[in-house]
Amino acid sequence: MKKIKTINKLLSSFMLLSPLIGIGFNNSQHQSPQKNIIENSYSINDYLSSNLEPVKMGDIYVNLDETGKIIQSYSSGEGVLEVLDYVTEIATNAFEQNQKITSLDLSNATSLTTIGEASFLDCINLSGSIIINEKIKSIGVEVFGGTKISSFTLNEKNQYFSIPDNLGPNAQVLISGTDKKWIDNSLPIGDLAFGDIVIPDTVSSIAHSAFYGSKITSIDFSNASNLETINVNAFRNSSIKTIKEFEKATNLTTIESNSFASCNNLDCDLMIPANITTLKNYCFSETTVKNLIFLSETPPTTIQYKWNPTVTGKVYVPSEVAKQAYLNASNFGFKTNQVEIGLPPEPSPKKSNIGLILGLVFGLGIPIILAVTGFGIWYFTKKKKNNC
Repeated sequence: MKKIKTINKLLSSFMLLSPLIGIGFNNSQHQSPQKNIIENSYSINDYLSSNLEPVKMGDIYVNLDETGKIIQSYSSGEGVLEVLDYVTEIATNAFEQNQKITSLDLSNATSLTTIGEASFLDCINLSGSIIINEKIKSIGVEVFGGTKISSFTLNEKNQYFSIPDNLGPNAQVLISGTDKKWIDNSLPIGDLAFGDIVIPDTVSSIAHSAFYGSKITSIDFSNASNLETINVNAFRNSSIKTIKEFEKATNLTTIESNSFASCNNLDCDLMIPANITTLKNYCFSETTVKNLIFLSETPPTTIQYKWNPTVTGKVYVPSEVAKQAYLNASNFGFKTNQVEIGLPPEPSPKKSNIGLILGLVFGLGIPIILAVTGFGIWYFTKKKKNNC
């Protein structure tokens, strides 16, 4: 009985408030957010949150929280999501796996401060460029993972993010903070990085999961002379195809666990810098490294179990002494016939097709020319006789 009375009392209170509740939420157009009518009443606020009518933003209808300022989830519609000027946050997982959104327009989202973790994860039809407005200060991990987003446009007044301009002509990385050592102090970049990345000489450490799942196509270490550490999961599951001039990272001593793991497109020779002392578990696992080249006479002092990557070619070391040292190194697991001395042979130059082309020209071309010429002479001679 007490429970029924409590429910009745709650319903009575709600009925008294119902005329006020409907004000401002019956129109799907831009509304000023409704003030919280009853404070400290979780049940009423919860009811309001779940019963607000969806608001149309561009082509997409979205659900808002009880403040009317936070986008909680997608409701219906297909096409452009245009976030309106009173929205302050896009909640975690709000549009995850939504296949109806084709583009995201933040040009009018002047109050937006937060884009929650995985909010657009696996929106496979979402493409284009994303505008990062002045007030956006927090972008969660995996926000645009699995999308076709290709670039970012940063408002020059934004003090929370930066886009470094020294990363190469085809690269773009949106990072948190403005420190020149941008990889050291950034949040995980992941899906906020694109193209061919050149590691700057200001960087000493690549952060934990910094480029996890990124759309980087290559990494160039030719300027990375001050790099010392590549941390756990740093490039894991990214789109890297090539690693360029890795040996130029002359101060690199430590490659942590899974740092390049599951880079399934990685398909190149890999030259390990001479000063490496620590290689951790699975750092090159599930890749297709062609040849692995060690520059040091002595193997790293710290090698963890199952370090050995999937090498499709050979492992090369500087000398016979080095070969025995690497074969005897704990936890490497190299086989005798797998290790060679020196460097991989230069790739065979592609065979020229000039001979084939010349053969076709002389073998077929000349006879055809002669036949056409002979036919032309015969035809005009015959025509001339007929005219006579």
